[in-house]
Amino acid sequence: MLTLNRARPRSAPILQTALPKNKTVQVGDNATFTCIVLVSGTLPDFRWLKWNKSVNYIPKTYNEILNGSYRLIDPYYYKTVQVKSNYGVELNIANVTEDDFGLYTCFVSNHIGNDFSSAFLIKNVKPTVPVTGAPVFTDPNLRKRSFRAWPASHSTRLKCQAIGALPLKYKWLKDGKDFKKYIMDATVNTSLWYLKLRDLIPADSGRYTCIVSNSYGSINHTFTLQVVGKYS
Repeated sequence: MLTLNRARPRSAPILQTALPKNKTVQVGDNATFTCIVLVSGTLPDFRWLKWNKSVNYIPKTYNEILNGSYRLIDPYYYKTVQVKSNYGVELNIANVTEDDFGLYTCFVSNHIGNDFSSAFLIKNVKPTVPVTGAPVFTDPNLRKRSFRAWPASHSTRLKCQAIGALPLKYKWLKDGKDFKKYIMDATVNTSLWYLKLRDLIPADSGRYTCIVSNSYGSINHTFTLQVVGKYS
């Protein structure tokens, strides 16, 4: 449970300045944003917001938050942290994709008021190096991540990025059969190296196979997904 050592009666939350900080990463890296509450008269509620990519400025007023164009990030992706005597939340973005770049806001509130702070996740572009030959997965630990247990009603992404002579084509199977987009709410694209599954239900459990191919050959990797808990 989150407890605040420096609570004041009838005090709106106050976030530590300069957090979260802008992060510059490459596709496939991991990124972490942190925000810390210095003062709150009551137990605050934390939310992380991911703004649409068209937003290239940092909001300064509460009205900009109210009328903003963003989505709420699933709380499954952040956790409570303690820095000295203060508490906050840490947002973890594993294996960053193109969709992850942009502006993030930590929004904290209690029944007295609110505070918020924002930072950008910025793309660090690698110099282009021609790649030839058959596909090779870029994650050396991919085989160790073959099993995933994930809670119902949440979303997840299965990722199998590869390099090789272009063009690379990605294909997904579920339980050995062609993946039908209309069966599940999913993002499927033959040029994208991840499969996004939203609002998971127990029936989504199964074996998901990623096949990557080009004119030189093909590789594949199978994830076993187990959806746990009840769908709500």
